[in-house]
Amino acid sequence: MRTNQPELDIKERDILCAQIAGLCHDLGHGPFSHLFDRMFLTEAGKEIKVREPKTWKHESLSLKMFDHMVKCNNLEAEMMKHGLKPSEDLDFIKAMIDRPKAAQGQWPYKNWSKDKSFLMDIVSNKRNGVDVDKWDYLARDCYYLGIQNNNWDYRRLINFTRVCKVDGQMQICFRDKVVDNLYDMLHARYCLHRRACQHRVTTSIQLMIRDAFLKADKHIQIEGSGGKKFTLSTAIDDMEAYTKLTDRVFEEILHSSSAELKDAREILNRILQRKLYKCLAEMQIEETSKEEIRTWKGELTQDLPQGLTSEDFELRDCQMDYRMKEGDLINNTYFYTKEAPDWASRLSKDQVPRLLPVCFSVHLIRFYYKKADDSSLECVVERFKMWCAELQLFVSAAHLQKLMSDKKCAAEKKAEMEEVITQLDNYTQQQQELTDLFGKYKVKLPATGNDLTPPISFSLMFQTSIGPGRNMPGYLRPETAQGIFLNFKRLLEFNQGKLPFAAAQIVSQTKNAN
Repeated sequence: MRTNQPELDIKERDILCAQIAGLCHDLGHGPFSHLFDRMFLTEAGKEIKVREPKTWKHESLSLKMFDHMVKCNNLEAEMMKHGLKPSEDLDFIKAMIDRPKAAQGQWPYKNWSKDKSFLMDIVSNKRNGVDVDKWDYLARDCYYLGIQNNNWDYRRLINFTRVCKVDGQMQICFRDKVVDNLYDMLHARYCLHRRACQHRVTTSIQLMIRDAFLKADKHIQIEGSGGKKFTLSTAIDDMEAYTKLTDRVFEEILHSSSAELKDAREILNRILQRKLYKCLAEMQIEETSKEEIRTWKGELTQDLPQGLTSEDFELRDCQMDYRMKEGDLINNTYFYTKEAPDWASRLSKDQVPRLLPVCFSVHLIRFYYKKADDSSLECVVERFKMWCAELQLFVSAAHLQKLMSDKKCAAEKKAEMEEVITQLDNYTQQQQELTDLFGKYKVKLPATGNDLTPPISFSLMFQTSIGPGRNMPGYLRPETAQGIFLNFKRLLEFNQGKLPFAAAQIVSQTKNAN
């Protein structure tokens, strides 16, 4: 940019500040990167009521670590030797690491010209998410994982980068013809997450490390400033302690002999022995809230077989998409043309390639089982399948109701679809007929636009063991398996431990089970 646009007056001081921000932007990552702040601290932080969630984000911790590093190493004097002005430049470097929201609409940096606002887009671009932070981890992680992404070339994007004034601020823009390369970048990101970052086995191991850290949290003491001791979750409150918290904590727990770390040690040993949490099933869903997912876990873990609790299961949501958290990338990116290199605008729909997927996001839920013993899994898996089937019917009914709300829908067609909705439950034993209905009315998953998988039949009966030796199989209907039989122990207690007794089960509604 300095060569192609000398009018920007990019000085060595600007370049050095951007380099420092790029090198220090991830200083705040804890052990195992995002596992620490997004999984471990999120759970551990529930017990710490006074702490704001934003304080354990790695970007916020990077700023605290940067201040600590400058202070402990007397770096201000070193910076001055290289032409920097710490009183002016330190705040600007930290803003490039994690740009404050207020700075996006205002310009609070009195000692820096507003014409240098494009520097904010280099390391952490809050406008559209296209920045060297993402280019760095995409290129590095794909290389070391052996994932080939030959279509995406960050060098081409750099070559066609130009600074233009947009809405009164100088922004980094791209040539209109490299829009394909931006989509290639998003595809590379999607492939990396699908094959590695959010692969079901990766998530399984991450959950195990998280659980081990949670069990070890209060039993690991890290010395911080003034000799004060901190735990795994509170080390982020003291940067001297946090600098000592590295991936090595895994080995510290694994090779410890402390009785207090026994449970955590067993989980980590299971990882080494490849006795991982099992992903029982996964299903594509519509984008939903964390609260609804917690409700789903409650539904799936009700009335579990003896010896199992809801803590033995984990329901995880997984989203892989062509979007950034800032929103649609292309809609938030400005492009210039060969004819007008100093004027940038958004691309219209006609200018965006048409060879793109119909849906830009895939949202999954995965059902994990934590115990090493899987003798009781069969009935749990069947329950998950039944729950998925009920959700599938719900999607079908919602789709038909949407079609019926169309003013162009004829009265006869509405009557036909109303009849189908009332009979949906009766199609459960007629798989082909239900499959034909999906095709006839073009029922799709709302979140992805993909076709529904063909329906499957499975037994609504739950297997159990009966007889004196518990070696004979028995089968319970859902209403009995989920109700009065599993509550026998409590009913016996109500009758002061005496037999015989009588009990009645009253429900507000019932469902036919063929």
